[in-house]
Amino acid sequence: MSGPHLALATSAIERLPEPAWIVDAASGRITCANPAARSACGPSSDTATIGELLDPGYDEERWAAVVDRLIGAEAHPLSSRLRTLEEIRPVRLWLTRHAADRPDEADVVLVISELIPRAAADPTADQSWTTVAEILDEGVALVDASGRITSVNAAFCRLVSQRQDQILDRSVHDPPWDLVLEDGSTPDPRTTAPVTALRKARSASSASMTLRHVRGERPWFSMIAHPLPSPTPAPAGVVIVLRDQTTDRETAATIDRLAGSDPLTGLASRARIVGNLKSLVENGEAARSSIRTGVLHVDVDDFRTINESFSTSVGDVVLVQLAARLRDLGDRGIEIGRIGVDEFLVVLTADGASLAFDSRLRGLAEEIQRRLSEPFRIDDLTVRLTASVGVARSPGDANDAEGLMLAAGRAVAASRTDSRHSVEFPAPSGGGRVHRGLAVDAELRSAVAQHDLDIHYQPLVDLRTSSLSAAEALLRWHHPQRGPIPPSVFIPAAEESGSIVAIGDLVLTKVAHDVRRWIDIGLLPTDVRVAVNVSATEFEHPQYVERLSRVLNEAGVPAQRIELEITESLLVQDLRAAARRLGELDQLGFLIALDDFGTGYSSLSYLHSLPLHALKIDRQFVNDLRDGRSGTITRTIISMAHNLGIIAVAEGVETEAQREFLADAGCDVVQGFLYAPPLPAAAFERRLRDERSADAGRRADPGQRNPAQRNVGAGASSG
Repeated sequence: MSGPHLALATSAIERLPEPAWIVDAASGRITCANPAARSACGPSSDTATIGELLDPGYDEERWAAVVDRLIGAEAHPLSSRLRTLEEIRPVRLWLTRHAADRPDEADVVLVISELIPRAAADPTADQSWTTVAEILDEGVALVDASGRITSVNAAFCRLVSQRQDQILDRSVHDPPWDLVLEDGSTPDPRTTAPVTALRKARSASSASMTLRHVRGERPWFSMIAHPLPSPTPAPAGVVIVLRDQTTDRETAATIDRLAGSDPLTGLASRARIVGNLKSLVENGEAARSSIRTGVLHVDVDDFRTINESFSTSVGDVVLVQLAARLRDLGDRGIEIGRIGVDEFLVVLTADGASLAFDSRLRGLAEEIQRRLSEPFRIDDLTVRLTASVGVARSPGDANDAEGLMLAAGRAVAASRTDSRHSVEFPAPSGGGRVHRGLAVDAELRSAVAQHDLDIHYQPLVDLRTSSLSAAEALLRWHHPQRGPIPPSVFIPAAEESGSIVAIGDLVLTKVAHDVRRWIDIGLLPTDVRVAVNVSATEFEHPQYVERLSRVLNEAGVPAQRIELEITESLLVQDLRAAARRLGELDQLGFLIALDDFGTGYSSLSYLHSLPLHALKIDRQFVNDLRDGRSGTITRTIISMAHNLGIIAVAEGVETEAQREFLADAGCDVVQGFLYAPPLPAAAFERRLRDERSADAGRRADPGQRNPAQRNVGAGASSG
């Protein structure tokens, strides 16, 4: 600002009744104060910095941040408190930056103040708002149109670790708290939720955040800001809501810690060993080194026979002893994890020639088979086992963790098909037993085209009422020559080839027609839904939502009758894209269930943001409920689900003891062979008719007990 312009500005502020100053933009030092400013703040207001007159004060760095936000000649509001001769007064400052006309002159900032009457700033002026705010668990703050914080409740003060007097009259443009996001970055005040809500007159939210500097326990919270209506397009202010996530994050951390090891055997969990495998392969690829990674998929032959012949208790003891025989392999740099009821994954790395590495892998596989072939003794009982082993290598068979596991899984499937108790490597391209996977895929495509696949329905039961809550649709394939082929064999092949999309369409079409028929004949209660599993390939298809809606519309089935089951691994690939798609499905009325929860990449950051209806607790935890760690994980998941307003569903319930534990833990819904196996459509329809008859009987005789309470396993004979 040149001399004449500066003189004009000085003359202008001299006549203002409000305190006003001309301030050097770079240093914040006052170059001129009008009579009202000198009267209010004393003669020192002519020589002090503007920051020294405010409470709390502004040092050069903080003042520079304020000046950086001043764009053009527009007046910008700043809420603060002014140190007057009599008291510290709430004030609204209007700041305008004036650029210098010549290089030898400095920019100045014109500061005009508007003293706010104490009554207007008194947070107790509206006693009704104060009373309501103080009983809320969420932190709540009111902000006026200029960004000045006019009222806060106790929860808000606690979450930002500030006293009420440190927050009131401060501006959200320059807040008194120092926030940090999950990635360690500091959010720009111009993009925070309250500033965005003020500028754009719409609700805004900020991701999970905490305080950079805090004594004691570090709080975590989300921030949401809602604009307050006004007669003009600009909002009258905003309401800030802080939702405490501290306990939920601690719960998630506990789950992650406990889920890192298998609760029954103490070996690495599926999530842990798969995650480690991914790191090993990715690091090896990035380094372009000669490091080789090998995977052994160990499948205990006919283990289910032990559970069926002697009980799951005996089976658990065998698994614990089996794990003990393998555990010392870890001393040789070999990782071992349990990835299924009777399946284990062994991972090792080495540097050297491929033939030597293959020899080492075969030697390790045969050593594992020898160790497991020794008799297992449980009291007076002797159990003998064999194991089939599939082997895969990187580089060679695959260049990523998923490909390695798929190759090893196909190899072990080939081993079990031919002779069991053998070691299989993937065959070279163009032949070999493992490449029967290609033949499986071709036959599967033919089965899809000829509608040879079948849908079975497994009931889900409400633990409180023992009545039918839902059913899960499960795909079954009975090959005309080879008999039943398990989904663990043909689903991976379908996903790799892309035929899973056609299979998904077939499943959904059959389920939709079955549901429509059961609705039409009055068998399917209005509160009973049918769940369909969704693969990542289907979910990511650009036309998935359109195809899903079309199939249901053609069958006349409301979206509310269908539950879509997704897995955690699907979310990790692209959480934002998944959240958008799930939001679309939620708007259409579909229910969303998160399957196998606790075995993947559990994170509250997505649980809070996704429209989930149910969490399905993985069967590995249910199977090992007698183990303290598994029981703790299960109770924690149930509690967390309820805190989020989500239904908790337990899979794989096979014993009365498991049912009693889950009922005591507050689980909502259960599924498993204790109640019924997966049933063909006709058998499930009979189950629905039985349910309808039982309901009619209970209405006729209110004192009659639920048949399911007399014999919870009655449905099993229908399979």
